[in-house]
Amino acid sequence: MASSEPRAEGASTEQASPHASPLDEAEALARSGAGGADAPLHDSVGRGARNGEPYVGGRGGGNQLGGRGLWARIGIGLVGIALAGATVWAVETAPLPHYAISPSALVLSPAPGDQQRVCPGPLTLLGQSSANPTAVGYKGYAEIVTAGNTDDLDISGIAPAVEAPASAPEPTEDAIGVPAYYQAPGVVGDRATILAISQSSAATEPGAAGFSATACTPASADQWLVGGSTAGGASTVLTLANPTEATATVRVSLYGLEGGLPAPGLDGIEVPAGTQVAVSLEGVAPEQAAFVAHLTTRGSVIGAALHEVGLEGLQPQGAEVISSSPSPSSRLDFVGVPFPTTAADPDEAMFGTRGAVLRLFAPGDGAAAVTITLRDGSGEALEPISLTLAPGVVSDVPLGEAPAGRYTVTVDGDSPVVASLRTSLVAEPFDFGWYQPSPPLDGATAIAVAPGPQPRLQLSTVGTIPVTVTLVHPDGTPERVTLQPRQTTELDVAAGAYRIDGMLQTVAQVTYDGPGQMSGVPVVGGSPLAADVTVYR
Repeated sequence: MASSEPRAEGASTEQASPHASPLDEAEALARSGAGGADAPLHDSVGRGARNGEPYVGGRGGGNQLGGRGLWARIGIGLVGIALAGATVWAVETAPLPHYAISPSALVLSPAPGDQQRVCPGPLTLLGQSSANPTAVGYKGYAEIVTAGNTDDLDISGIAPAVEAPASAPEPTEDAIGVPAYYQAPGVVGDRATILAISQSSAATEPGAAGFSATACTPASADQWLVGGSTAGGASTVLTLANPTEATATVRVSLYGLEGGLPAPGLDGIEVPAGTQVAVSLEGVAPEQAAFVAHLTTRGSVIGAALHEVGLEGLQPQGAEVISSSPSPSSRLDFVGVPFPTTAADPDEAMFGTRGAVLRLFAPGDGAAAVTITLRDGSGEALEPISLTLAPGVVSDVPLGEAPAGRYTVTVDGDSPVVASLRTSLVAEPFDFGWYQPSPPLDGATAIAVAPGPQPRLQLSTVGTIPVTVTLVHPDGTPERVTLQPRQTTELDVAAGAYRIDGMLQTVAQVTYDGPGQMSGVPVVGGSPLAADVTVYR
C-alpha cells in the first residue's frame, strides 16, 4: 500500500530501514544522490531529513549521527582525558622505589707535624759599620719565654747570610742574640703539642731606643707584614730567616699610601738554608710613610719581621720588632690596646708620629667597606668609623679623637683585610708599639709572657654569651674569670709560662706599659692539626 505521506522534492525514493546501521544509511544517501547539487543546504550541525535527528556534516549531509550517539562519544572522550590526567598525577606523586648503595668510608687522621717557631731576634739594623755597610747589626739580645710542652724542644740559631757580629751569644732557651728556630714534636703522649714562644728586647742606644715584645711565629710560604715607615726620620729593615735545609726564594710585594711600590731587587730574594737576609726598605722605598708587605716563598718557608726605629733629629722616638700578621680576614680584633694620649692634630696622628693609627689594607681586586668600633673595658662603644678601602692601597686611619684609655678595637669588613694598630707615647722618653690582631680561640692554649714593663693579660670574647676561663699561673695556681660579651677583662701577670682553659671564641693579648716602653703580643693557638680525611671506596 502506498504511503499517504507526501515526499519532499528531491528526496530519495528508497527508505532507510529503522534498523539500518549508520554505514547503511551513508550508502543509501550516496546511491540516492543526496550529496548532489540539488540537495538542501544545512548548517554544520543542523537537522536531517530523518526523524528530525541532528547530523554532522557540510553541504550534502555528511555522516549523520543520532543525538544520543554524539553525546555518548563526547562523554567517552572526557572520561579518557580524565583517566590520562589521573595517570600522570599518579606517576608524579606516587613514591617510586629507591635503590642506593652506601659507599664504604675510611677516616684517616694524619699525625700532627712538628711544632716549629721562628723568633726574629733582637732589633736589627743595617749600616752600623763603616767598614761593611751591609753587615747586620743586632742591638743587644732578646729574652725568650717558652710555654706548653717544652721538654723536647730543640733550639738552633739562624746566622746572618753576611758577616755576623762576633759578640752575638749562642741561642738558649732564655735569650738569643740572633734569630732562632725552635722545634718540638707534634704529639706528646696521645695529645697534640701545645707550644707558645715570645721574645722581648730593649734598645737603649742614642740612635735606637725603645722596647719591643714579639710573638715567635711558624715559618710560612705566604705571610703579611703590616707596619713600618721610612719617612720623617724613621727607618725599617725587613728580615727573612730560613730555618730549613733548602734555599728559599722570596718575592716581596710592597704597598704604600699610593698603591703598589716599585721595589727593585725584592722580586726574587734568595735566602740560603739556615741563614737570615736583611733588606733596608730605605734603600728600595725611601720616604714612604706606611708599608704593607706580602711575602710569597718558593723552595722553602721563612720567618719574616720588620724592625722599625724612629728618630727625630738626634732624639730617639722608639723602636719595634713587628712579626707577621694573621691572614686576611673580614673581622679583626685588637684586645686592650693602650691609648696613652689624645692626638690634637689628626694629620700628625695619620703619619704615625703621635697618637693612635689603624693601618688597613684590602688585598683583593675590589674595594672593601669596613667599620671600626672602639670599646672601653666596660663594653661602651665610641662612635663607629665607616670607610671604604681602595684595593691595593694602604690606608692609615687616625684614631686620635678617642680619649686616653684602653680600648678593644674591632674591624668588620665586607671582604677580607689585613691590619695593624700603632699607638705611641708623647712624653719623653718616647716609644711606640705595633699591635697585631688576636684570633678567636676555643679550648686551651699556652701563653708565653716575655719580660717587660707591667705585663697585663687582656681578655675578651667575640661571642654573645658569657665565657668562664681558667688561667693557670706558672706556679700552678688556677684563676677563674668570667668574660662578659663586648667587655675586656685585664689581669696582672708576670714573665713566665701560663696556660688558659675553657676558651670559647676568646681573644687575648699581653700588653706592656711603662715609661718609654710599650708593646703587645697577641695570644695565638698552636699550629692547627691536619683535619681528618674521609676516603670513600
